[in-house]
Amino acid sequence: MYLDIHALHTLPYSNVNRDGLNSPKGCVYGGTPRIRVSSQSWKRAARLHVEHQLDTPTRRTRQIAKEVRGRLRERGWDEDDARRGGRAVVQAYGLVPDDDNGKDQTSVLLWIPAAPDRC
Repeated sequence: MYLDIHALHTLPYSNVNRDGLNSPKGCVYGGTPRIRVSSQSWKRAARLHVEHQLDTPTRRTRQIAKEVRGRLRERGWDEDDARRGGRAVVQAYGLVPDDDNGKDQTSVLLWIPAAPDRC
């Protein structure tokens, strides 16, 4: 069985997303032309909201465990404890850090504060 779900979200009239030619993105859905918003636009809006709440820029990474490990090492943790701590943070969110090449990276991109002192 194949199930395709489309969700319509009402927005006030605006050009929330434009294509490479700077034209509003659109599609015909239900026989009516509609403005289309890309998933990247929603993600950017969410990222900007997080940055506003943190009052600092963020950056995306798959290497959260490595980032946490590095910041714990800067605070005096030994390497083994810092690595376990970084992996524990990732696992607390239900993600599995991949051990390939010791990168401890996840399969999804996550946002972290750009400034180390903000976490």
